[in-house]
Amino acid sequence: MTEAKHGAGIGAVSPEARNVGEGYKKAAYEAEAPKAPPGFVPGLTFFLERFGHMMSRFVLTVLYAVLIAPVGLVFRLFSDPLMTKEPLRGSSFTPWQSANDDVVHARRQG
Repeated sequence: MTEAKHGAGIGAVSPEARNVGEGYKKAAYEAEAPKAPPGFVPGLTFFLERFGHMMSRFVLTVLYAVLIAPVGLVFRLFSDPLMTKEPLRGSSFTPWQSANDDVVHARRQG
């Protein structure tokens, strides 16, 4: 089968394994999990990097759930961005006053 039959674009991995030698790279869905390099220090570095990625997701999730989401819910419940509710004290409404009621005044530039 050719790439034209499958509609594969530029850089797409063909379903046929044509280059099975050294230059062949697996598709992303076939890739294996990265393995730790041999030795104590590289292995420790590898572990700490993976652990840091996991902890960053955990910490950011907890931060969002504890701080950001409740504040957003409180603002959503108690705010009135379209000002549809009655004001508590007075009003800031000021009636529009026309300065140019006729064509002569409207053509004036100042």
